[in-house]
Amino acid sequence: MAIYTGSHFRSAREYLGWSQAQLAKRSGVAQPTISGFERGKTGDVSASTLKKLEDALASGGVIIRQDGLDFRNLSNYEIDGEGWWPRLLDDVAGELASGGELIILCADDRESNSDTIARIRAIRAAGVTCKNFIREGNTYLLGEPSEYRWVPKERFLNTVTLVYGDKIAVCADDNTKAVVIHDESLVLSWRNMLALLWDQLEQPKESTAHERF
Repeated sequence: MAIYTGSHFRSAREYLGWSQAQLAKRSGVAQPTISGFERGKTGDVSASTLKKLEDALASGGVIIRQDGLDFRNLSNYEIDGEGWWPRLLDDVAGELASGGELIILCADDRESNSDTIARIRAIRAAGVTCKNFIREGNTYLLGEPSEYRWVPKERFLNTVTLVYGDKIAVCADDNTKAVVIHDESLVLSWRNMLALLWDQLEQPKESTAHERF
């Protein structure tokens, strides 16, 4: 990984108009760590922490480079590498920091580890409403049954897709990355289509999971 100074990240953050607290929420990096790094305390900043900060700033459209800042087309970017799934959920949390709706297609709550559960709980605590499209017959629900709809088995694909804010994130089949598309018109068409499906699909009646989001 290239060597950056805290000033690179501070400049990118300030360009986006984000506070340290906002960057912390979007990246999953503690605010004191960000503050110390921007002041030149680099000793405790690991490569994985830098990657989280880079990804968060890139989601806002700013790429960190040793010779300055670069700017990306926000219509399409990837979240990949080690810890890509938690960083995707951090992107969701940042996008929906003031509430909204998160639509999750083709996930399975049985695959949610303690870290995922904690992040979804934090997203919900911000006032976010969740809608989940799951495989027909699946009753392992970490949320209320009213938040789920069954997709017929013959139509169900094991490719997780998230719709949040003005973004759609499609996860790779091999669980190595997510491709995020930032397109307001496209997301609106998806939401309209999914709203129609939501009204037509069957809702599970009960949950066999003991834990809840």
